Amino acid sequence: MGSIIITTDKSEIFFSEEQLADINQLASDPEFHNLQRWNQNINSFAINSMRETNHSRMIQWLLDPRESHALNTEGLKTLLMSCWSIIQDRSVDSEIPESFDLEILNPVSISQLCLSSAISFCEFKIGNKGYIDILIICPEEDLVIVIENKFGAGESGEQLSTYESWLKKQSFSNKILLHMDAQERWQGKASKEWISVSYDWLETLLKSAKNNPNVNERASIIMDDYYQYYLEDDEFSNDSYFSTLDSSLTDVYRSHEKTVIMLKDKKLSSLNSVLYVHNIHKEWTPDLRVLQWYFENEVCLGLLFGRGGNDEIEEFLENEIENVEVESSATYVNIFPAIFAKLMDDVGDKWPLYFQLTKIKTKIKMKGMKTLLN
Repeated sequence: MGSIIITTDKSEIFFSEEQLADINQLASDPEFHNLQRWNQNINSFAINSMRETNHSRMIQWLLDPRESHALNTEGLKTLLMSCWSIIQDRSVDSEIPESFDLEILNPVSISQLCLSSAISFCEFKIGNKGYIDILIICPEEDLVIVIENKFGAGESGEQLSTYESWLKKQSFSNKILLHMDAQERWQGKASKEWISVSYDWLETLLKSAKNNPNVNERASIIMDDYYQYYLEDDEFSNDSYFSTLDSSLTDVYRSHEKTVIMLKDKKLSSLNSVLYVHNIHKEWTPDLRVLQWYFENEVCLGLLFGRGGNDEIEEFLENEIENVEVESSATYVNIFPAIFAKLMDDVGDKWPLYFQLTKIKTKIKMKGMKTLLN
């Protein structure tokens, strides 16, 4: 028996003669050859790893009216409009930040603000107290905006308190403290002076930029790449290049559905670079040739694997039923409350443990005992 493919859990992957024949049928399909063009697609943010500071620099660039994106003050006004909307959702007046003047910062006033002379800073040092992620000063409106930006990192109450204390000492008439979190993982450690802002405003801005004739080609590519890679659920759905291949993707999946499902079930996508190297140096066999072929076509095969759901059914159900999320494959359709979907996204495969700890925490509180569980 020739070499077989070993996976992470030491299980084995091998293909029958019939399966190998089906794979060859897929590989020889002219529409699959057309789809292989997607293997050469590149996104600038896919090859440049982004840390939290880099996201802050991207946001600073978009918010600075003087920058080359040609959006002028649209970024700042979109962000301020979002702040006003969030404030409206706060239940009582006592929850409105004292520094937030609703007479100045409301949709009508925001549209008339003079923000073109705004100056922005990233990683602004405040003595030995740390660095403000983004600081924006609008001198003509006597407005200062402090942004604590999070992209995956946890919330620090002490850090927020330090920035708030620093801002109180500044003489600006209008002050705004924004706690921005891409994953919306606020933990309630901030005072009422902080406004919790998601990246929704950023998504709105970048969508709008697509149709802005003033945006030059280079800036448009940067913004489009960022939007697709970090903000779009399906990073290919709005890509102009991919749209030309979409029909090929549908045709290939329909013609080779059984083969695509078989390849997906083999879990080749679970093989990382270390396992690839571990396997590929063995005796050259049909199984290892399939492994090599998979890695050569990992992108377009990944698209085929993702096409296994029932997109039209999912869209219909999500439009017809409020607050649900739907996921499906060729063999099932799952419908569950959106709040449960967010929980699974937040705590991953540990959600059963999360439920148990939450239950324990509730019981402890009922008995008047202290708990360290967060």
